Amino acid sequence: MNNIIVLFGKPGSGKSYIAKKISEEFKYITFSVDEIMLKLFGEIDGRELFENKNKLCLEMIYEISEKILENTDGNIIYDFGFWKKRDRDNFKERFKKHKVIFVYINTNDNIRWERVEKRNKENNIDNYYFDKETFEFISNLFEEFHEDEEYILFEDVKILMEKINKI
Repeated sequence: MNNIIVLFGKPGSGKSYIAKKISEEFKYITFSVDEIMLKLFGEIDGRELFENKNKLCLEMIYEISEKILENTDGNIIYDFGFWKKRDRDNFKERFKKHKVIFVYINTNDNIRWERVEKRNKENNIDNYYFDKETFEFISNLFEEFHEDEEYILFEDVKILMEKINKI
C-alpha cells in the first residue's frame, strides 16, 4: 500500500525542508503547492484570486496523485500546510483507500519568523515573500489540530519514518 505523508504546520515551520529530506532519503514524490503556484502565476495580489488559483493547483495535484497511487507503488509527500481542519478532513475522505499519515510540525513562532526572513533575503523564486504583517495574518489562519484528528508530531526524519513503517 502506498504511503501518503501530509505535512501540516504554520509558515516557516520547516515543511519544505522536511519534505525534501524525506524525498531524498526515502524516494517519495513531493508535491509543493507553493512551488507550482509560483512557477505558474508568480506572486499573486489579492486573497480571493490567490485562493481561486490555489484550488485549481490543488485539484490538479490531487488528480495526478490519484493516477500515481492507482498505477504505481510510489509514495507521496504533500508540502501544503493544510491549515484548516476542513481541508485535512476533505483530504482524508478523498484518499481514504490509501494510508494517509498527517505529520504536524510545531515550530516556535520566533524561529519560524527567522526562517521566513532568511528566505525573504534569499529571494528564491520557489518561496513567497512575507512581510511581518502578512506572516502574522497567515499564521493566524492556521487551525490547530483537534482531538479527533490523528497525527504524528514531528521530531526527526528517521524517527518519523520508523513510526510510519510501524503503522
